[in-house]
Amino acid sequence: MDQNTELNQQGGEGAGVPTKQPDAAPKKMILQALYGFYDDAGRLWQWVEGQIVDDVEHIKMLVERKAPAVEHKED
Repeated sequence: MDQNTELNQQGGEGAGVPTKQPDAAPKKMILQALYGFYDDAGRLWQWVEGQIVDDVEHIKMLVERKAPAVEHKED
């Protein structure tokens, strides 16, 4: 058990504060397969395999829905 975990369990310094920060959203993602869905308004959202997505809102949707995509890292 590390020191932060021990302090949190004992109610000491940092109690109630998560020790791990969430990962930042990627700036670009690349789709590994065709992916799409209809939103609540009935609009079709669709991306093709190999498509690079750089729109922040689209990336947020893809991550939330666990789309078959990975972070695109430019060389």
